[in-house]
Amino acid sequence: MRSVLNEGESTKSPTATTSRRPWKVGDPIVEAQGVYRLANGELVLSRECP
Repeated sequence: MRSVLNEGESTKSPTATTSRRPWKVGDPIVEAQGVYRLANGELVLSRECP
C-alpha cells in the first residue's frame, strides 16, 4: 500500500463526485489495480485510466 496524502490534504476528487449512470446488470466489472491508504487511514481502490 502507498500513502498518497499528507495530513490535512483533501481526499475529494472532482471525478469522485461527478454524477454518472449507475452500474447495471450486464455492465462490465472493472477490477481495482491498486490500493492506497490515505493519511486518515481509509483505503482507496484505484485503476489505470484508459
